[in-house]
Amino acid sequence: DTLPMQMQTFCLEQSRASGFDAGGYAFSLLIAAANSIDQRSRLQAGSSFDIPPMLWGALEGSSGAGKSPVMRAAMTFSRAIEATRLHESRKAFAEWDALPKNDRGPRPPFKQRIISDTTVEAMAEASNENPEGLFLVIDEMTEFLGRMDAYSGRDGGKDRGVFLRAFDGGQVTINRVLTGVPLVIDQFSSGILTGVQPAVLAAKFGQRNVAADGLYQRFLWYVLGDAGVVDFQSDGDAFTNVNLATLFGWLDELGPVTTTMSNKALAEFECYTNQMRIISARTRADRLS
Repeated sequence: DTLPMQMQTFCLEQSRASGFDAGGYAFSLLIAAANSIDQRSRLQAGSSFDIPPMLWGALEGSSGAGKSPVMRAAMTFSRAIEATRLHESRKAFAEWDALPKNDRGPRPPFKQRIISDTTVEAMAEASNENPEGLFLVIDEMTEFLGRMDAYSGRDGGKDRGVFLRAFDGGQVTINRVLTGVPLVIDQFSSGILTGVQPAVLAAKFGQRNVAADGLYQRFLWYVLGDAGVVDFQSDGDAFTNVNLATLFGWLDELGPVTTTMSNKALAEFECYTNQMRIISARTRADRLS
């Protein structure tokens, strides 16, 4: 109930109809909303700390808990905006390509936001044309980790480092294997929404050399509750989807903004940060602290 009313209504309606955890819908919707904002935006916390809007979120739950359908429902509004964006990009490229070569100007940028199957090099190319930021949506975290391992050798070291930097945004240099020419991206950032099964997560955290680099720690985690009773005939409010579509459209069109925390929010964030540092200092295992 800290979320906007449009989100609350959607989550409760979806949960009644599906039997899946309402909090899972809320969590996924929050991640999707955060990653709809221009990632060059900043929230200032005090005089020396600022935070980009994108979030990394992972739904943790066993098979049957509803990870995929929950994420799919929460992504409805972002994907609708993306479909329009891709249509306009294809149209602009087709018009440019139809011109005689002597009459062509620079190739129009291919605008996109949501990605699901890519390498770090491909993400870098997309980031150059989309400084607003990218949003990686993938059903299983094992696909995300496996891709880094496949393209970067043992433990996915190189690509893991790039993703660690993508969490904060800013400039990054990618050394391209095929051309040998480094690619410099002024704004490389990506939000993530994914799912993971408990056994997979436990196994990954058991690998000390992998789990201690901070990759997993950058994720927000939501543990899905057990699936409950479904009500396929439950009626939703006719305006729920319209209201949420309007909200997501506004977030997408907001552009890069800088805003500041209220004094109350800043005090709570300061308290939280100090408490977490105390807990971290008392935790002996590096990969957990």
